[in-house]
Amino acid sequence: MRRVLISGVVLAGMAGCAASSPVALQPQRAPDRAFAAAAPVIDPPAGPGPGLRQRACKPKELITSARLAPAVDGVLGVISIAGTHCSPSVDVTRIRLLGADGRVLAVPPGLADMTNPAESLRPDLAEDSGAVWVGFAWTGSYCGPPARSVEIPALPAVIRVPLSGTSPACRKASTSQLIPGVVDRPNSPVEPAPRAWSSLRARLVLPKIVRPGAIPASVVLSNSADVAVSLAAPCPTVTAAVTMPLVPSKGYGGNFGQDGAVGGDLCTRPLIVPAKGALTIALPNLVTPPEDPRNPWMKGGTLSADWAIAGLPTAHATATIG
Repeated sequence: MRRVLISGVVLAGMAGCAASSPVALQPQRAPDRAFAAAAPVIDPPAGPGPGLRQRACKPKELITSARLAPAVDGVLGVISIAGTHCSPSVDVTRIRLLGADGRVLAVPPGLADMTNPAESLRPDLAEDSGAVWVGFAWTGSYCGPPARSVEIPALPAVIRVPLSGTSPACRKASTSQLIPGVVDRPNSPVEPAPRAWSSLRARLVLPKIVRPGAIPASVVLSNSADVAVSLAAPCPTVTAAVTMPLVPSKGYGGNFGQDGAVGGDLCTRPLIVPAKGALTIALPNLVTPPEDPRNPWMKGGTLSADWAIAGLPTAHATATIG
Protein backbone atom coordinates (compact mmCIF):
# COMPACT_ATOMS: atom_id res chain seq x y z
CA MET A 1 0.00 0.00 0.00
CA ARG A 2 1.26 3.46 -0.86
CA ARG A 3 1.20 6.16 1.81
CA VAL A 4 0.04 9.75 1.39
CA LEU A 5 0.62 12.33 4.12
CA ILE A 6 -2.11 14.38 5.72
CA SER A 7 -1.67 17.16 8.23
CA GLY A 8 -3.42 19.35 10.74
CA VAL A 9 -4.16 16.70 13.38
CA VAL A 10 -3.55 17.23 17.08
CA LEU A 11 -3.30 14.04 19.09
CA ALA A 12 -3.78 15.45 22.57
CA GLY A 13 -6.69 14.84 24.86
CA MET A 14 -7.85 14.86 28.45
CA ALA A 15 -6.53 11.97 30.49
CA GLY A 16 -7.78 10.06 33.48
CA CYS A 17 -6.47 7.21 35.61
CA ALA A 18 -7.76 3.72 35.03
CA ALA A 19 -6.22 2.53 38.30
CA SER A 20 -4.99 4.06 41.55
CA SER A 21 -4.43 7.79 42.03
CA PRO A 22 -1.11 9.03 40.64
CA VAL A 23 1.84 10.04 42.77
CA ALA A 24 2.68 13.76 42.48
CA LEU A 25 6.14 13.61 40.90
CA GLN A 26 5.97 17.08 39.34
CA PRO A 27 4.47 20.47 40.20
CA GLN A 28 0.96 20.73 38.80
CA ARG A 29 1.73 23.05 35.92
CA ALA A 30 1.79 22.61 32.17
CA PRO A 31 5.04 21.05 30.91
CA ASP A 32 7.48 23.24 28.98
CA ARG A 33 7.08 22.44 25.28
CA ALA A 34 10.58 23.80 24.63
CA PHE A 35 11.84 20.68 26.43
CA ALA A 36 9.48 18.12 24.90
CA ALA A 37 10.78 14.69 23.88
CA ALA A 38 10.91 14.15 20.13
CA ALA A 39 8.64 11.46 18.70
CA PRO A 40 9.80 8.32 16.90
CA VAL A 41 9.48 8.24 13.13
CA ILE A 42 6.80 5.80 11.94
CA ASP A 43 6.93 6.66 8.24
CA PRO A 44 10.46 7.86 7.35
CA PRO A 45 10.81 10.30 4.46
CA ALA A 46 12.56 9.19 1.30
CA GLY A 47 14.64 11.03 -1.24
CA PRO A 48 16.97 14.02 -1.09
CA GLY A 49 16.07 17.44 0.28
CA PRO A 50 15.24 20.41 -1.94
CA GLY A 51 18.88 21.57 -2.09
CA LEU A 52 18.72 24.56 0.27
CA ARG A 53 22.17 23.93 1.71
CA GLN A 54 24.20 27.09 2.23
CA ARG A 55 27.92 27.46 2.76
CA ALA A 56 29.43 26.16 6.02
CA CYS A 57 29.24 28.54 8.99
CA LYS A 58 32.24 30.14 10.62
CA PRO A 59 32.11 30.49 14.44
CA LYS A 60 31.76 34.29 14.29
CA GLU A 61 28.67 33.91 12.10
CA LEU A 62 26.74 31.89 14.70
CA ILE A 63 24.20 33.27 17.17
CA THR A 64 23.92 30.81 20.05
CA SER A 65 22.27 30.24 23.42
CA ALA A 66 21.71 27.28 25.75
CA ARG A 67 19.67 26.61 28.85
CA LEU A 68 18.79 23.85 31.29
CA ALA A 69 15.44 22.96 32.85
CA PRO A 70 14.57 20.52 35.66
CA ALA A 71 13.51 16.99 34.69
CA VAL A 72 12.30 13.95 36.60
CA ASP A 73 15.82 12.47 36.48
CA GLY A 74 18.28 15.36 36.32
CA VAL A 75 17.90 18.22 33.86
CA LEU A 76 17.15 18.76 30.16
CA GLY A 77 19.12 21.02 27.86
CA VAL A 78 18.36 22.91 24.65
CA ILE A 79 21.04 24.57 22.52
CA SER A 80 20.02 27.14 19.89
CA ILE A 81 22.38 27.66 16.93
CA ALA A 82 21.56 30.09 14.13
CA GLY A 83 23.87 30.96 11.24
CA THR A 84 24.02 34.20 9.27
CA HIS A 85 23.43 33.16 5.65
CA CYS A 86 25.19 29.84 6.33
CA SER A 87 24.41 26.26 7.36
CA PRO A 88 25.81 24.63 10.53
CA SER A 89 26.51 20.88 10.67
CA VAL A 90 25.90 19.74 14.24
CA ASP A 91 27.13 16.54 15.90
CA VAL A 92 24.77 15.96 18.83
CA THR A 93 26.71 12.87 20.00
CA ARG A 94 29.78 14.95 20.97
CA ILE A 95 28.28 17.46 23.42
CA ARG A 96 30.44 18.23 26.48
CA LEU A 97 29.79 20.36 29.57
CA LEU A 98 32.35 22.83 30.90
CA GLY A 99 32.80 24.56 34.25
CA ALA A 100 33.58 28.21 34.96
CA ASP A 101 37.30 27.54 34.40
CA GLY A 102 36.64 26.12 30.92
CA ARG A 103 37.52 22.57 31.91
CA VAL A 104 35.38 19.66 30.74
CA LEU A 105 33.20 18.32 33.56
CA ALA A 106 33.38 14.65 34.53
CA VAL A 107 30.01 13.74 33.00
CA PRO A 108 30.40 10.65 30.78
CA PRO A 109 28.27 10.18 27.68
CA GLY A 110 25.32 7.82 27.86
CA LEU A 111 23.11 6.10 25.34
CA ALA A 112 19.56 7.07 24.46
CA ASP A 113 16.82 4.45 24.73
CA MET A 114 16.78 2.60 21.40
CA THR A 115 13.18 1.39 21.73
CA ASN A 116 11.44 3.66 19.23
CA PRO A 117 14.18 6.29 19.68
CA ALA A 118 13.37 9.99 19.52
CA GLU A 119 14.10 11.28 16.03
CA SER A 120 13.52 14.25 13.76
CA LEU A 121 12.12 13.72 10.28
CA ARG A 122 14.72 15.78 8.43
CA PRO A 123 17.58 17.17 10.57
CA ASP A 124 19.41 17.90 7.32
CA LEU A 125 16.70 20.34 6.29
CA ALA A 126 16.93 22.08 9.66
CA GLU A 127 20.67 22.48 9.25
CA ASP A 128 20.31 23.59 5.64
CA SER A 129 17.92 26.35 6.72
CA GLY A 130 20.66 27.77 8.95
CA ALA A 131 18.94 27.52 12.35
CA VAL A 132 18.62 24.51 14.65
CA TRP A 133 17.76 23.38 18.15
CA VAL A 134 19.83 20.62 19.75
CA GLY A 135 18.55 18.63 22.72
CA PHE A 136 20.25 16.61 25.47
CA ALA A 137 19.48 15.12 28.87
CA TRP A 138 21.83 15.36 31.87
CA THR A 139 20.58 12.50 34.02
CA GLY A 140 21.23 11.20 37.51
CA SER A 141 23.05 12.68 40.50
CA TYR A 142 25.84 15.22 40.01
CA CYS A 143 28.18 16.46 42.77
CA GLY A 144 30.80 18.45 40.85
CA PRO A 145 31.24 22.10 39.91
CA PRO A 146 28.31 23.72 38.07
CA ALA A 147 28.19 23.77 34.29
CA ARG A 148 28.69 27.23 32.82
CA SER A 149 28.92 26.42 29.11
CA VAL A 150 28.38 23.60 26.65
CA GLU A 151 30.70 22.56 23.85
CA ILE A 152 29.38 21.09 20.61
CA PRO A 153 30.79 20.53 17.12
CA ALA A 154 29.04 22.84 14.65
CA LEU A 155 31.29 21.82 11.79
CA PRO A 156 33.74 22.84 10.60
CA ALA A 157 34.33 24.32 14.08
CA VAL A 158 33.73 23.29 17.69
CA ILE A 159 31.88 26.03 19.55
CA ARG A 160 31.30 26.87 23.21
CA VAL A 161 27.92 28.27 24.24
CA PRO A 162 27.18 29.93 27.62
CA LEU A 163 24.73 27.80 29.59
CA SER A 164 22.03 29.04 31.97
CA GLY A 165 20.13 26.94 34.49
CA THR A 166 21.10 24.65 37.37
CA SER A 167 22.91 21.31 37.34
CA PRO A 168 21.27 18.08 38.56
CA ALA A 169 21.02 17.68 42.33
CA CYS A 170 23.75 15.87 44.26
CA ARG A 171 22.59 12.65 45.92
CA LYS A 172 25.71 11.38 47.80
CA ALA A 173 27.75 10.57 44.66
CA SER A 174 27.97 11.54 40.99
CA THR A 175 26.20 9.06 38.72
CA SER A 176 25.14 11.43 35.96
CA GLN A 177 25.39 10.89 32.21
CA LEU A 178 24.94 13.08 29.16
CA ILE A 179 22.31 11.60 26.81
CA PRO A 180 22.13 13.05 23.28
CA GLY A 181 18.79 14.22 21.91
CA VAL A 182 18.10 15.23 18.32
CA VAL A 183 18.65 18.14 15.94
CA ASP A 184 15.63 19.93 14.48
CA ARG A 185 14.25 23.32 13.53
CA PRO A 186 13.72 25.92 16.29
CA ASN A 187 10.62 25.36 18.45
CA SER A 188 10.64 21.65 17.62
CA PRO A 189 10.83 18.84 20.22
CA VAL A 190 14.44 17.67 20.56
CA GLU A 191 14.81 15.76 23.87
CA PRO A 192 15.48 12.01 24.24
CA ALA A 193 13.02 9.71 25.99
CA PRO A 194 13.72 9.18 29.72
CA ARG A 195 14.76 5.67 30.71
CA ALA A 196 11.79 5.56 33.12
CA TRP A 197 9.46 5.35 30.13
CA SER A 198 10.82 1.84 29.39
CA SER A 199 8.36 0.43 31.94
CA LEU A 200 5.41 1.78 29.93
CA ARG A 201 3.40 0.03 27.25
CA ALA A 202 0.74 1.58 25.02
CA ARG A 203 -2.49 -0.01 23.80
CA LEU A 204 -4.45 1.75 21.06
CA VAL A 205 -8.24 1.32 21.31
CA LEU A 206 -10.43 1.78 18.20
CA PRO A 207 -14.14 1.12 17.65
CA LYS A 208 -14.97 -2.10 15.80
CA ILE A 209 -16.50 -0.17 12.88
CA VAL A 210 -15.06 3.08 11.50
CA ARG A 211 -16.12 5.53 8.83
CA PRO A 212 -14.44 8.54 7.18
CA GLY A 213 -13.83 11.46 9.52
CA ALA A 214 -12.92 11.56 13.19
CA ILE A 215 -12.30 8.21 14.91
CA PRO A 216 -13.33 7.95 18.60
CA ALA A 217 -10.03 6.46 19.72
CA SER A 218 -8.01 6.29 22.94
CA VAL A 219 -4.66 5.06 24.18
CA VAL A 220 -4.11 3.18 27.44
CA LEU A 221 -0.62 3.55 28.93
CA SER A 222 0.19 0.80 31.45
CA ASN A 223 3.10 0.90 33.89
CA SER A 224 4.82 -2.33 35.03
CA ALA A 225 7.13 -0.53 37.50
CA ASP A 226 6.68 -0.25 41.26
CA VAL A 227 6.96 3.55 41.00
CA ALA A 228 4.84 6.10 39.16
CA VAL A 229 6.16 7.41 35.82
CA SER A 230 5.90 11.09 34.91
CA LEU A 231 5.11 12.32 31.39
CA ALA A 232 5.73 15.94 32.35
CA ALA A 233 9.47 16.60 32.16
CA PRO A 234 9.95 15.93 29.36
CA CYS A 235 6.45 15.71 27.98
CA PRO A 236 6.19 13.37 24.97
CA THR A 237 5.55 14.31 21.37
CA VAL A 238 3.29 11.85 19.55
CA THR A 239 3.37 10.40 16.07
CA ALA A 240 0.52 8.40 14.55
CA ALA A 241 -0.48 6.92 11.22
CA VAL A 242 -3.76 5.70 9.71
CA THR A 243 -3.96 3.47 6.62
CA MET A 244 -7.02 2.12 4.82
CA PRO A 245 -7.75 0.31 1.51
CA LEU A 246 -9.62 2.16 -1.25
CA VAL A 247 -11.92 0.84 -3.95
CA PRO A 248 -10.01 0.44 -7.23
CA SER A 249 -10.88 3.07 -9.81
CA LYS A 250 -9.53 3.21 -13.33
CA GLY A 251 -7.17 6.13 -13.78
CA TYR A 252 -6.81 6.89 -10.07
CA GLY A 253 -4.15 4.45 -8.99
CA GLY A 254 -6.24 1.39 -8.22
CA ASN A 255 -6.35 -0.17 -4.77
CA PHE A 256 -3.88 1.68 -2.55
CA GLY A 257 -3.81 2.89 0.99
CA GLN A 258 -3.94 6.46 2.21
CA ASP A 259 -1.97 7.28 5.30
CA GLY A 260 -1.85 10.10 7.78
CA ALA A 261 1.56 10.48 9.44
CA VAL A 262 0.55 13.13 11.92
CA GLY A 263 1.67 14.55 15.22
CA GLY A 264 0.80 16.31 18.42
CA ASP A 265 1.96 16.17 22.02
CA LEU A 266 0.90 15.37 25.58
CA CYS A 267 2.07 18.69 26.99
CA THR A 268 -1.28 20.26 27.88
CA ARG A 269 -0.97 19.36 31.56
CA PRO A 270 1.21 17.09 33.73
CA LEU A 271 0.42 13.41 33.21
CA ILE A 272 1.53 10.59 35.51
CA VAL A 273 1.07 6.84 35.01
CA PRO A 274 0.60 5.29 38.47
CA ALA A 275 2.75 2.43 39.75
CA LYS A 276 1.40 -0.93 38.53
CA GLY A 277 -1.48 1.05 37.04
CA ALA A 278 -2.67 2.67 33.85
CA LEU A 279 -3.62 6.01 32.32
CA THR A 280 -6.25 6.38 29.59
CA ILE A 281 -5.77 9.21 27.08
CA ALA A 282 -8.62 10.18 24.76
CA LEU A 283 -7.70 11.01 21.16
CA PRO A 284 -10.64 13.17 20.08
CA ASN A 285 -8.91 14.46 16.95
CA LEU A 286 -7.57 11.24 15.44
CA VAL A 287 -9.00 11.72 11.95
CA THR A 288 -8.67 10.09 8.58
CA PRO A 289 -8.06 11.60 5.15
CA PRO A 290 -11.24 12.87 3.46
CA GLU A 291 -12.94 10.27 1.33
CA ASP A 292 -12.37 10.81 -2.39
CA PRO A 293 -15.52 9.90 -4.37
CA ARG A 294 -13.26 8.68 -7.17
CA ASN A 295 -11.50 6.32 -4.73
CA PRO A 296 -13.94 5.65 -1.85
CA TRP A 297 -13.02 3.59 1.16
CA MET A 298 -13.42 -0.14 0.67
CA LYS A 299 -16.31 -1.15 2.92
CA GLY A 300 -15.49 -4.33 4.80
CA GLY A 301 -11.78 -3.62 4.47
CA THR A 302 -9.39 -3.18 7.37
CA LEU A 303 -8.22 0.19 8.66
CA SER A 304 -4.86 0.08 10.45
CA ALA A 305 -3.63 2.67 12.94
CA ASP A 306 -0.35 3.19 14.79
CA TRP A 307 0.42 5.47 17.77
CA ALA A 308 3.82 6.02 19.33
CA ILE A 309 5.93 8.08 21.71
CA ALA A 310 9.67 7.54 22.09
CA GLY A 311 10.96 4.92 24.51
CA LEU A 312 8.15 2.36 24.23
CA PRO A 313 6.89 0.06 21.45
CA THR A 314 4.42 1.39 18.89
CA ALA A 315 0.77 0.65 19.65
CA HIS A 316 -1.12 -0.89 16.74
CA ALA A 317 -4.84 -1.50 16.23
CA THR A 318 -7.23 -2.34 13.40
CA ALA A 319 -10.91 -1.76 12.69
CA THR A 320 -13.40 -2.73 10.00
CA ILE A 321 -14.52 -0.08 7.53
CA GLY A 322 -18.30 0.30 7.63
